[in-house]
Amino acid sequence: LVEERRGGSQLHHFEGLHQSSPGLALSMGVFMISLAGIPPLPGFFGKFYLFAGALGSASQGGHLGLLWAIAIAVAFNAVSLYYYLIVLKYVFVVPSDRAEERPAPRNAATLLTALLAASILVIGLYPDLLLTPLRKAAQASVRAAEAPARR
Repeated sequence: LVEERRGGSQLHHFEGLHQSSPGLALSMGVFMISLAGIPPLPGFFGKFYLFAGALGSASQGGHLGLLWAIAIAVAFNAVSLYYYLIVLKYVFVVPSDRAEERPAPRNAATLLTALLAASILVIGLYPDLLLTPLRKAAQASVRAAEAPARR
């Protein structure tokens, strides 16, 4: 949408987005904060379960073979946070000097962006809406895989 409205998708095209398209800027904020892994958004839960699973598998084996991978992943996650915050700085802090911006039409893409941001917020605030069906599906899959072995 930024490329469509501002003629590109480089960092400077996001300058002052909060002034011209506050809804799009808010959606961008939700997306970037979730990608950064900030609680309570789904990106946090995804990274948490990934790190917890890797740590759990390492401790079950009685050795910490995956600990180095977890440490590297956490370090790179900190680096990625810096880059996500730079984008948000351009969206919310850096003022735009653009006078000629195409008007923000109310189209399907704008509506879809708002719905996706809202769904990220809902899943982040109520993760059991997604986790409960996933757990049931995983349990059913394990039972189905074990059933032929019992026969």
